[in-house]
Amino acid sequence: MKAGKLVKSCFVEDNEKIARLDKNQMLKQVNQTDVIIQKLIEKSKNKKIYYWGNEREVQTAISWLLQHEQLHFGKLILYFAKLGLKIPKNLKVMWGEKYF
Repeated sequence: MKAGKLVKSCFVEDNEKIARLDKNQMLKQVNQTDVIIQKLIEKSKNKKIYYWGNEREVQTAISWLLQHEQLHFGKLILYFAKLGLKIPKNLKVMWGEKYF
């Protein structure tokens, strides 16, 4: 996004490295990502980016990406239900306990 376009590629940490993170390390990384996204929205010289071949507002692209993550969360909840597993309390708290 800093370059003014989303090129459908990203850097992904090694799965084994991620699996070794403790709760505090994971929360630190999530909070760092939050700060980076806020700076992209507030301070980026690019108010629009090229996304899927069209020019879009940065906020619109970020909103679509967050909606995509919500879709994955929904699938995760369906998998828990299908396998008869109890939904962990931390997922309920994260997404709003009143919805469960």
